[in-house]
Amino acid sequence: MDFLPGSLVPLLFDFAKTEIFSPIGSLLDQAIYLALILPITAYPLLKANQDQNDLKNIKGGKITLGVATDAITIGLAITIYNLIVKQNPIMLPYEVGFQTAFAAISQDAGRIAQGFFFGNGFGTYGADFTRFKQATFNLNPTLWSITFFRSSSYVLELLATTGMLGLASFIFLVYKIVKEKPLFIPLILGVIGLFLLPFSFVNQALFFILLGIYASSQGLKHTKKYFDIELQIVALKKGLISFETPVQESRENSGILSIVVLIVILAFVGFLGYSSGRYVLANTYFQKSLVAASQNNGTLTYQNQVKAISTFGEIDAYQRIFSQTNLALANSLASQLPKGSTPSAQTTQTIYTLIQQAINAGRTAGTVSPQTSLNWQNLSSIYRSLIGFGQNADQFAVLTAQQAIALDPNNPQGYIALGGIYYQLGVWDSAIQQFQTAVTLKPDFANAYYNLGHALEQKGDLKGALAQYQAVKSLITNDKLNTDKITVEIDALQKRIKGETPEGAQTTPSDQLEVSTPSAQLPPQDPPVKIPAPKTSVTPAPTQAVEKPAEPTETTQP
Repeated sequence: MDFLPGSLVPLLFDFAKTEIFSPIGSLLDQAIYLALILPITAYPLLKANQDQNDLKNIKGGKITLGVATDAITIGLAITIYNLIVKQNPIMLPYEVGFQTAFAAISQDAGRIAQGFFFGNGFGTYGADFTRFKQATFNLNPTLWSITFFRSSSYVLELLATTGMLGLASFIFLVYKIVKEKPLFIPLILGVIGLFLLPFSFVNQALFFILLGIYASSQGLKHTKKYFDIELQIVALKKGLISFETPVQESRENSGILSIVVLIVILAFVGFLGYSSGRYVLANTYFQKSLVAASQNNGTLTYQNQVKAISTFGEIDAYQRIFSQTNLALANSLASQLPKGSTPSAQTTQTIYTLIQQAINAGRTAGTVSPQTSLNWQNLSSIYRSLIGFGQNADQFAVLTAQQAIALDPNNPQGYIALGGIYYQLGVWDSAIQQFQTAVTLKPDFANAYYNLGHALEQKGDLKGALAQYQAVKSLITNDKLNTDKITVEIDALQKRIKGETPEGAQTTPSDQLEVSTPSAQLPPQDPPVKIPAPKTSVTPAPTQAVEKPAEPTETTQP
């Protein structure tokens, strides 16, 4: 039986009972965390073993340090084992991290100087990666479709998001750390890790906590080398704020400033604790919704996502997934209606409410994180599902897809999605143009050729379509199932070219090679209902019933 690290802690959640569960976020983050804190207990223990008098005044000090060191060492060993054997971590290649970082600070149109010195803002690497990754990244057969939210290392992420000044500040900090003697082992390990590995927020916080501990200990040991600076509010004659070294003469202080600082600290800690509690509770609700979705329980999925968003709705991923849940429920209700039947007023109202909530949640995700391409792709897919059902849904779908491409310009899947919208609308030339762009960006992407072939076939360019299908076949030679399927389509198309098959004969798409289609498709309405425009930002109200979606009051540009 495998040893489960999650079982070491009496956690009540089902998702904690897996072999690769980590309260830190991932096994790699957990390994870094344990490696940083191990020297804190191991070093004093080794020193105490050398000098038996070191801990003579601390009852049980050696035992405590020994137990802590053993526990951390065992945890680190188990984590590394699971990391290597059971969860091969996916990391951004260093060359891509370098390319993205330097592109982010040198190619940001309209803000070259600001981007070079200050970057796009700490914590925005996911948006920077999609905007500035090179087209050559598409040649990576396993990673090309993945969006990375952390760079190859913390230093490269810092350069990409905070610019040259952020990197220079960090280098200066590292210089001050290395310059000190004796060296503080946990900090040195942290510095090495920051240059070589991606650090989560928890590990970043741990590094600066270690730095604070080290600075405090040095200040206590070397009082002449390190001195305190008092920040005082003084009379305007000396200035509003004055920096002074403490004087030795005694004087009475009113303590008002200390009380004010204490109140500010308590308020900050209280706010942080309240926000953290909301965040954890929302994550718990959302995890339950994902479990319910895996069990095909749409009602429980919806209810838990409503709770998660009402608890902490500032997470764009929650809004994005909630929008798809509403759309799926609306599509499920609509598909259950018998053909030719008239739905009841309650069913119609429920469908309209779910659709409006899907749009509102999708737009809210774009408002919370407007630089995230996934949010615009999601909103485009919602509008695409409403083509024929809602007014201007086709225009909105195109506009939001174009915005997604603007934020992720070298992703061939974005062009396939936009080309699929044009294909759905029968605008063959525009569809062909988008599919050709996808082929150019990733010349080994079989599905791009497949979509291009179908668009050419629909336009009537049968020989051009045949060339694309043959390109598909040459790219999937190791996939027998799909090779057989594309062979059937090639044979059928060749017969059409020879006039042996009636025009309009259909072929069956394969499982992996498919023409871009909407994720869901609501039945057409005559006349189409009015739906909100992309840029309108409305907070979703899941429990509020409305007759029909509200008419947009803002511009329709995304």
